[in-house]
Amino acid sequence: MLPRVSPDGRWVAYTLIHGATADVDLVPSKGGIPRRLTFTSTEGLSRGAPDNMVMGWTPDSAQVLFLSRRWSWNGWVERPFAVQVSGGEPRPLPLNRAGFLDSSPDGKRIVAARALRDFVPWKRYVGGEAQGLEVVELRNGATRRLPGCADGDTAPMWLGNRIYVLSDRDHLHRSNIWSIDFSTGSAREVTHFTDGDVSFPARGAGGITFEQGGRLWRMSPESGPPVPVPVVLPDDGSEPGPHIVDGSHFIRTVQDGQYPSVEPHADFSLSPTGKMVAVSARGRIVTWPLGGANGSAQDLTGTVAADEDHPEFSPDGTFIAYTTDRDGEWQLAVRSASGGAEQRLTHFHNGYLYQPIWSPNGRFLAVPDANHHLWLVQRDNGTVSQVGNDLDQEIRDLAFSPDGRWLVFGSFDAQGLGSLHLVDVKRGRQVAPLTGLDDARMPNFAADGRLVFASRREGVELRSTSDGDLATAAPDGIYAARLGDQGAVRDVERLPALAAQIAELKVSGSEVMYSTLPPQTLEGGMPGERAQLHALGLQTGRDRILPIAAGPFVLSSDGQVLLSRVGRDWKRIGLGETIPVASTVQLPSVALKVDPRTEWQEMFEETWRLTRDQFADPTLNGVDWQAVHDRYAALLPKLGSRDDLNALLTGMLGEVGASHFRVVGGDEGPPPAPVREAAGLGADLVADPLTGRYRFARIYRGDLRPDDRAPLGLETGVIEGDTLLAVDGKELHTSDGLDEVLAKTTGPALELTVSRGSTGLRHDVAVLPTDDEGGLRQADWIATRRALTHKLSEGLVGYIYLTDMGEAGAEQFARQFQSALTKSGLVIDVRFNRGGYLSPMLIEDLMRHRYGDFVNREGGREGRPVQVVAGPKAVLVNGYSVSDAENFAQMFKQTKLGALVGTRTMGGVLGVAGAWHLLDGGMVAIPFSQLMDDRDHRMIEGRGVIPDIVVDDLGPRVDADQDPQLSTAISNILHKLARRAEEGLRRRSAASTRTR
Repeated sequence: MLPRVSPDGRWVAYTLIHGATADVDLVPSKGGIPRRLTFTSTEGLSRGAPDNMVMGWTPDSAQVLFLSRRWSWNGWVERPFAVQVSGGEPRPLPLNRAGFLDSSPDGKRIVAARALRDFVPWKRYVGGEAQGLEVVELRNGATRRLPGCADGDTAPMWLGNRIYVLSDRDHLHRSNIWSIDFSTGSAREVTHFTDGDVSFPARGAGGITFEQGGRLWRMSPESGPPVPVPVVLPDDGSEPGPHIVDGSHFIRTVQDGQYPSVEPHADFSLSPTGKMVAVSARGRIVTWPLGGANGSAQDLTGTVAADEDHPEFSPDGTFIAYTTDRDGEWQLAVRSASGGAEQRLTHFHNGYLYQPIWSPNGRFLAVPDANHHLWLVQRDNGTVSQVGNDLDQEIRDLAFSPDGRWLVFGSFDAQGLGSLHLVDVKRGRQVAPLTGLDDARMPNFAADGRLVFASRREGVELRSTSDGDLATAAPDGIYAARLGDQGAVRDVERLPALAAQIAELKVSGSEVMYSTLPPQTLEGGMPGERAQLHALGLQTGRDRILPIAAGPFVLSSDGQVLLSRVGRDWKRIGLGETIPVASTVQLPSVALKVDPRTEWQEMFEETWRLTRDQFADPTLNGVDWQAVHDRYAALLPKLGSRDDLNALLTGMLGEVGASHFRVVGGDEGPPPAPVREAAGLGADLVADPLTGRYRFARIYRGDLRPDDRAPLGLETGVIEGDTLLAVDGKELHTSDGLDEVLAKTTGPALELTVSRGSTGLRHDVAVLPTDDEGGLRQADWIATRRALTHKLSEGLVGYIYLTDMGEAGAEQFARQFQSALTKSGLVIDVRFNRGGYLSPMLIEDLMRHRYGDFVNREGGREGRPVQVVAGPKAVLVNGYSVSDAENFAQMFKQTKLGALVGTRTMGGVLGVAGAWHLLDGGMVAIPFSQLMDDRDHRMIEGRGVIPDIVVDDLGPRVDADQDPQLSTAISNILHKLARRAEEGLRRRSAASTRTR
């Protein structure tokens, strides 16, 4: 990708993606053997962008300009480098980060976007990452903003005295090519497309080429409008066509959903006797025999152009209900379990349906949807009644009473408290909430008519060992109650199950099956603990742990069989056995014929509908969504691969102009074979022109944590300034590419030959390289800033850095906050923070105010509360402070805890939790909630949080030994400390005067 022809026309440089990594390659323009120029790459894509992206050439055709994450610890930040056509080590350009860039005609400057957003399709973006273009003097790194550029401009191309850019500054906010006069800053629009954006323009000897509307265009800026370029590619046999796949590799086992508080629900169903399972596989309803039952897998629906899901056997096992979008919208349908014609029961005009359940007599089905409704459907005539609604969350827990008279469902309020509601099935309407059940959830019915449910009214209070805060563990108990003739609750009884955190609860026969979770950390269960599956006897009160790891499970209606999906395995338990034994069930392969192009059409339509029905703003930010559909649907025939479909879907979702959309995965075929990248030494080496050797300029020592093990730890004896003479016995000179040499090593360990300085004695050092230097570089970055904070404040101010607002950030905060407690002030750095969910908890800690101390007779003091930093505070932000880091910044600002310093944050805070699975395993994430203030005005999204003190962070030495944002924050805190000291002195002086 990103091919760029050298100015002399001899070479084509491009980025080659091989497996999970990417490098700069070079090939003669007339054809020949490609040659690799870079040998170190981070894995994966960062916001759609690979590592080592080719940007262009120096004017003399001697060097390739590219962006790389090789010196970055944050995957969102690319730095510009140049590498010689003849090979060797890339050299950094004097800019600490950049987006797309180009060289001036004389090679003395570059013009660069300040941030890389070209692979993020968020249209009409004006947040903190829209930072405009900078002109950089290569001799000294001096920067200045390009006159006439707009904040959202990118992809600069320098031709003569004009710089051509990609800009969406016109009234339609369509990305077109604009021309800016370098001397005057005057700008004019060059292309005028209105039906779609121009993307990835590049300049060459023949002018500018670009993609728009699924076509390749070229233009000579001085000779007229762009013209399409005819492209004819030979058929290499890779065109996707109909083929056979094994359906057992494409089974959905867990239902999709938006809300993280809703525990996963199984997306498969057992027949009444447990001899057959029905699943959704590659968008078809397929049945498999279990446990030695006769028969073979059967594709009941056989559809290629539809997505069918959520199968559920009828009580007598003769029918299967499921959801289907065969007619273009999600509907509820029924089909014979042995095959036959489909009976469609509903005719909804929108909405996504979840798993239906049958009434015991088979006359009704209840089905919830993703818009928080619950529908009651008559089996014989398809009459549909809305019988439930929950403003705050989806309705996922529901059950019919054994006599079919009642339907009970659970809902949650804005505080997350659960309640149960009763529906009169015959009348098709809700009767009333069931009162007196205290945060009830997961309703089920026992065979004797009792309502069985979990209630979050118990728990063990845990106390933090650091600050004394309380948390509740094991909050759920299991209860039973009877319903009176009018649905009144009576005879509530606590069942003899241990209090626990219950993930799922079902009743079958005489037992309650429930799964429990271990004590929860921020990222899952407590290490060393595991989830368990229990069987509680309703008559005996005996609670036994079943021999199977807990996972989504289903029960046969006769109460004899339990089926669960645990990891990749299917586990079956015969519940009627004296000692239940879990057996692994192998589902045999089933051949399903697929037609990729038909599937692509289906997945396109499904993504479009999901966005229409699930996006947080029902108006889709004012976008004409049908027009967007039609424009992008016209590009479907041009797709050549599954990757192309993801690109198309990503572009379509970008039209909404919002954060947190994401498209990933799909049936992309086997990945290409990976190539070996350079072994990481955890050091920056520079070429010494006097000796012709590489010198250790900076060594990253890491810290005590195993994840940050440093290859060149202190025990190796290697220090900065040492010279690297050989690798594995092979002499090394600057004429050799260091990365290339390291990439060709074979063993897990290396032997480095080094000398002290350039003239010291040679000695060998055994080194165990790392395949990821990111942790080392981040640890060094944090340590450098902590040291700078200590130096500038003379030890008065503490420093905390947070990588994210998830598990890593929580661990960092807990570890660093302890050392900050003795400080008079505190800087919290959330630059480059990728977000999460911790912001409310962190703000609570920072808002603590000491109201007094317990003082003993010796004068020792214990504060109330403990762990308070009472002094002034500041928070650092930049355009890469994202999502919950922005929430943290906004709350810090609103609570007036201190100054916000830096540049405007990204502006992406829409809520997203789960992802929707497409029929081939691809996923699409759609934001479902938006942050609003008390007047229902949208906050932060699309704009970012504006600092109290704006300080730029772009420059050649900002990441080395300077940090103007941090320096400003420290100065602000020291000023406040000095003012407090003066005020204290005045108060003491005034008190002394009054005393006299």
